[in-house]
Amino acid sequence: MGLDDTFKNKAEEFAGTAKQKFGEVSGDEQVEAEGRADKFAAKGKEFANKAGEKLEDAKEALANAGEKVQENLQAGLNKAKEIFNKDDEKK
Repeated sequence: MGLDDTFKNKAEEFAGTAKQKFGEVSGDEQVEAEGRADKFAAKGKEFANKAGEKLEDAKEALANAGEKVQENLQAGLNKAKEIFNKDDEKK
């Protein structure tokens, strides 16, 4: 899901477009259809790669959020301990 994949998918998309155009110019409907299919397959791969990257970003964001929640809970517990300890010292 990196730059290499993006480049490869764009190359496959370009090749599909070229094959489609060749089919159009030559009147070969089979080649035209194959080119169109190749082009859309490459676009589908690129879409899947981008979706995977977004999922990785979301996973990382959730992990960071979980850490932040844990930090906030610990801070709240520490504050509660301070308050209870001060109350105990007053008695």
